[in-house]
Amino acid sequence: MESQLGLLFAFVALIGWGFGDFFIQKTTRLIGVHKTLFLICAGAMVALFPFVYHEVFDYTRADYQAIALLSLIIFIYALVIFHAFEKGKLSVVEAVIAFELPLTVALGVFVGGESLTFTQFLLFIVIFVGIALAAAARLDHLHLHKRIFEKGVTWAFAAAFLSALTNFFVGTYSQHMSPLFVIWATHSMLAILCGGYIVYRDEVSSLWGDIKKHPVPVVAQSVFDNAAWIGYAFATTMIPISLTVMVSESYIALAALLGYFLGREKLNNHQIVGAIVAFIGVGFLVMTI
Repeated sequence: MESQLGLLFAFVALIGWGFGDFFIQKTTRLIGVHKTLFLICAGAMVALFPFVYHEVFDYTRADYQAIALLSLIIFIYALVIFHAFEKGKLSVVEAVIAFELPLTVALGVFVGGESLTFTQFLLFIVIFVGIALAAAARLDHLHLHKRIFEKGVTWAFAAAFLSALTNFFVGTYSQHMSPLFVIWATHSMLAILCGGYIVYRDEVSSLWGDIKKHPVPVVAQSVFDNAAWIGYAFATTMIPISLTVMVSESYIALAALLGYFLGREKLNNHQIVGAIVAFIGVGFLVMTI
């Protein structure tokens, strides 16, 4: 029963990140990156506080130091990935970012002491190949050994590594602390950092104007992205991190399909095939848990 519930939360993460990225892309183009990140994190800080306020004094100084370190990793990750998108080709960068899946699985297995059956390992390969195909606008973008010196690629590899660290530590901390508290605490620290930057730039009034002007994407991105993180955190308390990320990371394929059906973006045939392969792999993976 616990495994089935864990899978349900992993699917919440998959759907939440898929739709969340779709609306985040729209919001960043409308109001900017730092405002978008602030609104997501501030939403979690306010909405989750009634559920975690009684836990604030339950944790040690070491716990808060760990949360602060995780928040710093997430903050640096956000800066690095935005820099990658700024300097490099979007299609190349997205193909590199897909490497967060094997990196997270490796951390779960070799650092977290988790294990995969032979069948699960084969399905991991299938899912990764599907996600990589769905993320790459052209097949030559997968030939990363030929593109290692392209602008943005080094930043994208760093982003993939930091994303894997984020996935691993959120899962690990959620297994030892309240999952809701982990998400609330990290998002609160990020909201404070981004909020301070907005105040520094004297953009408070323009932020309120942006919210009133674009309420749908602003609210939707916050709801979906925060639901995804909450789902992921709870899933890792019930099933291994490596399996959770194998299910939830297929959001990349879902985001590609959403861009095609809702955003009217062009997808190549191999991207559609990749998305289908990833979802089939996840379907078979579910039967092994």
